[in-house]
Amino acid sequence: MKIKYIDGHRLSRAIVAGAKRVFQRTDYLNKINFFPVPDADTGSNISSTFQSIVNELYKEKTRCVKNTTKVAANAALIGAHGNSGVIFAQFFYGLYNEMDDCNVLTTEKFGAAAKRSVHYVYEALSEPKDGTIISVIRDWAEGVYSHSKKKRDFVELWEYGMIVAKKSLEKTRERIESKAIEVVDAGAQGFVDFLEGIYKFISKGRIKDLTQEIAQIPDFSADIDDHTAESLKDIDYRYCTEFLIKGASLETNQLRARLHGLGDSIVAAGSKSISRVHIHTDRPDKVMEKISRQSTEIVEQKVDDMKTQYIDSNTSHSKIALVADTACNLPQNIIDKYNIHIIPFNVIFGNEKFLDTLTISQDQFYVKMKKKGARAKTSQPSPGYFKKMYKSLLNHYETVISIHLAKPVSGAFQAAQNSASEFGDKVQVIDSKNITIGEGLLVKRVAQMISDGKSFDDIINTIPEIRENIQLFVSVPDVDTLMRSGRVSKAKGVLAKLFKIKPIITLDKNGVPIRSDKAFTKAGLKKKLLDFMNNYLKDKKNPEFMVAHVDTPETAQYYADFIKKNYYQNEVEIVHGSPVLASHTGLGTAAIGVSWEDEC
Repeated sequence: MKIKYIDGHRLSRAIVAGAKRVFQRTDYLNKINFFPVPDADTGSNISSTFQSIVNELYKEKTRCVKNTTKVAANAALIGAHGNSGVIFAQFFYGLYNEMDDCNVLTTEKFGAAAKRSVHYVYEALSEPKDGTIISVIRDWAEGVYSHSKKKRDFVELWEYGMIVAKKSLEKTRERIESKAIEVVDAGAQGFVDFLEGIYKFISKGRIKDLTQEIAQIPDFSADIDDHTAESLKDIDYRYCTEFLIKGASLETNQLRARLHGLGDSIVAAGSKSISRVHIHTDRPDKVMEKISRQSTEIVEQKVDDMKTQYIDSNTSHSKIALVADTACNLPQNIIDKYNIHIIPFNVIFGNEKFLDTLTISQDQFYVKMKKKGARAKTSQPSPGYFKKMYKSLLNHYETVISIHLAKPVSGAFQAAQNSASEFGDKVQVIDSKNITIGEGLLVKRVAQMISDGKSFDDIINTIPEIRENIQLFVSVPDVDTLMRSGRVSKAKGVLAKLFKIKPIITLDKNGVPIRSDKAFTKAGLKKKLLDFMNNYLKDKKNPEFMVAHVDTPETAQYYADFIKKNYYQNEVEIVHGSPVLASHTGLGTAAIGVSWEDEC
């Protein structure tokens, strides 16, 4: 049967058919993925992008081909992941932007739009690489354009385009990165698979079969990107970072220019109202800073730690994975030493939202805190974030231990527990019954037990004992933030300010902050805290300390020096207090966390 025109319905079905073929080839595309880094996620990224397109096309029923292309382009931008996903999104956006305002497409009109769409794909990349997906898209588009006037039947035109695309695909083997392993470019293969799916459908497919098969596809959006390289040397930058942004007049060229020097694999795709940005970088916070200057709203932000994922996938390790949240305040050297998987809290200033320690640094956080009228808030990660983390880890580990901020002060524990329920006994969620470095000390002890080869059951049974032997001592020089956060009533806060009371806070057995002592001067506050701590620890064996502060390094150093002198500690780790602590206690807060062993 000849097809001389395409309307919105036909185009929608064709795209869905192409997507179906991509879904079927996901694992293979992941397997041959070696560019821009060999991170084995190209198939998942393209499939996730097409899943978003398919979902929106089923909602939108229009006979206008221009509208169908617009739906596909917007859905691709919103659902795009990774380099290849964003390139596909830009390809659809180019088709939409260059297509006439028409209800139907002839082969000639389609060929012209396809050719004009190519420059959108090239513009999306900071450093376009020939011999990859973009070369295949270009060659295919030029072939389709050159024959669109000769072939008035879409089936014949598509068959010719397939021949051109497959020849171009074979040339990607000549790329230096691909020579040694003798495979084609994964993104380019994904594009050819997409074309092949369309051709099979328009030449001999049935609408009924297509609808049934698409309904059975897995949920690719539930999978976390799994960046698994050949070696750590292949990962020049640690974090795969993506943003979906909105604005009144976004300029993707300007976005790419702003990000120059912050990383590689830079892709910025989209329209003047919505764009997706992808970059491999060591400084997601700097990327966020640059993007914020041009956008009016950051709709979505995602940061994946590619080095941690490499260790999960390509090295020998324990059968137990350890997860914590950024409120634990462990220093990066400890996190790296034990390969602890960290889930970020959300940090909120007004309408601005950040991923703690990732898209906002401690210095940036302090600057914002010091602005007049600024109020920091935090919120726990979504259950979906925990679910993706657990699902990904269970591909590489037998079990997961997930330790989180005390239940009375945060919903993180409950969110983690809800997400873990579908994994049964494989995921054990632990209430640390502590905050900041108190939680961190528990996480560190569990990490050491995992490293020592302790069994899952032994660790779980030992955690309550360790947890009971941890305490936090916090000095708060100003009660203003405690009042605003609701941790101190307005009446008590007013009295505290009137009498210049500076509280010393500890935690009860459930992790609830309580006032344990007070002082009336900053010097007296430090002395009182140390006296209180000394008395508390007088019958404790082998104490281990950690110090945290919120923009008061001199107080933290004072505490560390005291500990080294009086408890014979060679080194005391000093860390920045998390926004979870700072947003409730304010600048100038300092804390000592200590764990100990019971007397024999």
